Amino acid sequence: MVPSREIFWNIPFGPAVLYPLSVIVLSLLVYSLYKRYRLRLTGKGKVSSVSLSKRLYNFVVLALTDGLEHKRLLKGTYPGVMHLLLFWGCLVLLMAAFLDALSYYWLHFMEGTFYLVSSLVFDTFGIAVLIGVIIATYRRYIQRPSRLDNTFDDALVLALIFVVVITGFFVEGLRLVATELKENPQWAVWSPGGFILANLFSGLADKTILLWHRILWWFHTLVALGAIAYVAIVFSNLSHILIAPINAFFVLLKPKEELEPIDIETASTLGVASIEEFSSKLLLDLDACTRCGRCQDSCPAYLSGKALSPKRVIQNLKSQLVPLSPSLVKSNNPGHSVIGKVVTEGEIWDCTTCGACLVHCPVYINPVAKIIKMRRNLTLMQSKMPETIQLSLSSPEKGTPLGR
Repeated sequence: MVPSREIFWNIPFGPAVLYPLSVIVLSLLVYSLYKRYRLRLTGKGKVSSVSLSKRLYNFVVLALTDGLEHKRLLKGTYPGVMHLLLFWGCLVLLMAAFLDALSYYWLHFMEGTFYLVSSLVFDTFGIAVLIGVIIATYRRYIQRPSRLDNTFDDALVLALIFVVVITGFFVEGLRLVATELKENPQWAVWSPGGFILANLFSGLADKTILLWHRILWWFHTLVALGAIAYVAIVFSNLSHILIAPINAFFVLLKPKEELEPIDIETASTLGVASIEEFSSKLLLDLDACTRCGRCQDSCPAYLSGKALSPKRVIQNLKSQLVPLSPSLVKSNNPGHSVIGKVVTEGEIWDCTTCGACLVHCPVYINPVAKIIKMRRNLTLMQSKMPETIQLSLSSPEKGTPLGR
């Protein structure tokens, strides 16, 4: 007998219910992404004129180094390893679902030695996800580093990931008790996550095992679909899985020190005073932010006790944008000011433009570009600047050495 398993074992009408539900949930997600896309189109300015081939090449490099390799994230070992476990674990589990479907409907390759080895790999990475969730929970709610501000969304996302994976192992364990442990116990050990739990259920009656397998299978499936629906409706922190790669693709391909020139003769406004005056790329940054706080921990202004926190600037701008989404899409020019209301003048002038936040951000957000645009508006449109800067600018005109 060749090692294999039946995809919808003990689940009558499984495909008839699962696939329509999946189409509904995925359609909801696509519609949500479309709405965010429409909102980003309200931004002024276009993506820098870079050839598609150069942008694709840069994206592939970033995907390999900062994505798969986690180069930026692993600068902080503890949180980096935690995210690496979650990222690779979830990626491999998604691959497992894809391969199961591909084998079940078309190529029929999930059998024999390949099936056993695949089960071992998939279970191992599933266990890695559980370890990653435990580490993340300990870090957020026991260690509580100052750069993290915990919200209900953070707790719910961790809970959803944990429940989806652990119920998957319970379902697998119940299936192993009813099938492989009885007929081919040597196969069961290749699924270590399910095998550990299977031994807990070995004393149950067959009817009870089948009932609980069916209940937990549907619970596991509905929670997984519910997690996708939650991302679509609330656009939770988990949405960075989709937004971060898009933000990486449109990252500005120029030296971080290079400022965008202003055509004073043709520009209707100088700098940025309202949320909708940012470019589409800079608005996309707001959705990509995961509130990880790496920018804040590397900002010399923040570390020296000044008012500026790059993380807070991004989050405050996002809080201004999201509630105004309908009016922005409709009028494209509501003129909701952010300077002095959402971002203080002190925060704008505290930035040294060193670019440390750009180097450490794992999703390529550019707080400096936003601050520079608001600073330009203060200087060129409102004629506002700190007294020390006014002195620095006026001293050379008067021939007075600085500091006298």
